[in-house]
Amino acid sequence: MIKISDSFLFFVLLIERSLSQRTRLSFFFLQGELLTSQATRYQIIQIEVLDGLQVEIVCRTEDVKDDQDVIRDRLVIDYLFVSNNNDQTDINNNNNNNSSRCLIGGRKNIHSALVLTRDKRRMYTCCEINDNNVEMYVNKPHPVHYATQRIWAFDQQLYENKDRIFSLILSDDENYLMAVIFKGFKIFSFRSYLWKTCLLPGSVRNIMSGAKRLTYTAAFSQDNRYCIACVKSSVYVFEIEWGDLVASFDSHFGRILVIKCLSTGSGGNNYVITAGIDKTTKVWNLQNAKEKSISIAQLDKSIEMIHISTETQLIMAQSRTQLCLFDIQSGLMIGELSANPHGSIYQCTVLCANGLFAASAESGNFVIYDIEERKPSSITPLKNVFQLLLHSAETMILALTTETVATQVSGTSNNGPVNISPNGQTIRAISYGIPDGDVIYEILSNMKRLNQPKKVACTADDTYFVFIEEKKNNEILALYDPMTGEYVHNVKLNYPGYKDITLMVTIPKQPYLIGLIDSEKGIVMNVRDKKVHLTLPKWGGQLSSDGKYGLYAPTRGGLEIFEFRTGKVVRTLIGKIAEGVFEVLTFFTPTNNHVIYYHKGKRTIRVFRTQDGQQIADMKCPTKVRQAIATHDGRALVVGYEDGAIQVFLIVDHFDESTVNYLKHWRKRQFPGKLEHIRKETTEKQSELTTI
Repeated sequence: MIKISDSFLFFVLLIERSLSQRTRLSFFFLQGELLTSQATRYQIIQIEVLDGLQVEIVCRTEDVKDDQDVIRDRLVIDYLFVSNNNDQTDINNNNNNNSSRCLIGGRKNIHSALVLTRDKRRMYTCCEINDNNVEMYVNKPHPVHYATQRIWAFDQQLYENKDRIFSLILSDDENYLMAVIFKGFKIFSFRSYLWKTCLLPGSVRNIMSGAKRLTYTAAFSQDNRYCIACVKSSVYVFEIEWGDLVASFDSHFGRILVIKCLSTGSGGNNYVITAGIDKTTKVWNLQNAKEKSISIAQLDKSIEMIHISTETQLIMAQSRTQLCLFDIQSGLMIGELSANPHGSIYQCTVLCANGLFAASAESGNFVIYDIEERKPSSITPLKNVFQLLLHSAETMILALTTETVATQVSGTSNNGPVNISPNGQTIRAISYGIPDGDVIYEILSNMKRLNQPKKVACTADDTYFVFIEEKKNNEILALYDPMTGEYVHNVKLNYPGYKDITLMVTIPKQPYLIGLIDSEKGIVMNVRDKKVHLTLPKWGGQLSSDGKYGLYAPTRGGLEIFEFRTGKVVRTLIGKIAEGVFEVLTFFTPTNNHVIYYHKGKRTIRVFRTQDGQQIADMKCPTKVRQAIATHDGRALVVGYEDGAIQVFLIVDHFDESTVNYLKHWRKRQFPGKLEHIRKETTEKQSELTTI
């Protein structure tokens, strides 16, 4: 760590370490010219450049590796003059040539921790002879060389301490001293000469890892009322008067590296600023430290699927081990679904638009849930499920499973064409009724053994099921009737430039069209006439809900809106700027008023207005986004993160007055139950005061 005084003529470049573990300290002019350099035997911990061409150095007195844990960190503080190598004056030797100069301090052996006042007249540290007790040393002239040297003389012992000290911190007015210990903090008052112990909760402990440093992520508030400490990603606030833990916050997603306190002026609010390894900076108002916090529930593992029911204001979030229900208005978790009391492993889930029923494939079972009663209405053993698809006006669910056995596969359970593929995999599609879970029909299909199972698509208005099958070592599209499961016909994929299909997309309001997406382009196929309807280069499958516009969103950067019928670009939202190759997530809101764009490299979510292409929002995400979906009314965006958290953002466009009014009334509807509870408490208190 390097500190530079206000009036300096040079700076220090630290630190060159050779193979022999010796450290070289170099001094440079501001113009970059080397002034002098000097080798030290042990590792340098901290350097401060002082007035008068002097340097204050704190270094070790023994060889210790950065990750090596020692019982006691033995240090030494020393002061040096900075002079040119051409001069005959030695840095550590004070003779007649520099009799007019005086070292600000003297050499002193210490251990564990060290802190000095701003005027360099007092030092608080631990000395080897007095174990872990904190002592105060006073800066005095040398008894013999009083004109050129000063020494650190023992003044008093502050208090007796037996705990190992990691760091010492002074308040801004230097009236309080904080000692960082293993289980918490000890705070000493120079006014009352009393100390308080602030203990960290539970199993939380202070651990100094990595290279030795004299600083710590802790500070005093401006009024010295609170002590704020950061341990990993959490912030703890202690009341100094009693040593009690007042509040704790955990909104950083990585270790906190820096903490600073500031005040808006005399009588103003106290603010604390924290910056963490998650690339975010947060500001905390300590005036609200004693207010009750609202806990935000989140899943234990990363979000895999999110479903929304706007009618019931419900969010269903799925991770690998949890399936939870959240209320959109309040953000509270209102339930958890599981057919096994000991927990389940979830593969995939679906939720009806009306929010009455949901289905999941979990731990070898296919389960249909009654959302109102929060319990299963049907449980059917079914393994290797990779897709659940609602169809026929959400009255049936198609569950697709894989069977890795050689079998003779017919196109349907009814009389249909027979495809023999001894080296292939079998896909079994079973349609279940909602909510009883009765089997309506089954469809058998085959695929290549080396390929991953490809999801089935349903054309608009539930006209056809479209399967990707293998026939004579070639992939084809097989069409089935969603109501009965009967085979319709096959569509050969023999168009020019054919590549393996990675995704099939439903074309809105076009019951005979299906989108086939590969690594280079998008093909719109007419499955009734068995011919290519349209070819769209670089299309990734994003469409507006009315089917009029699509999105170009290449991984190398850029975002464009094009007309779906002609492929002509009508609006450029993001120019083609080289930003590296990163995955992107982009889609239209259901109302087609806005476009959502998430960039995995920048971890930002941007919102664009489709009418004129204007960007109305740009938000930095705290961690990687796994899922994002907009509500059916297009007013809110639900985002699921890698750490299991879920956030709901209101899309407020000042161009649209209705969204502004919606925002004004949002808070009133957000916590109606809590507001009524507060009103009741207020009424009771008023009645008690009236009685008195």
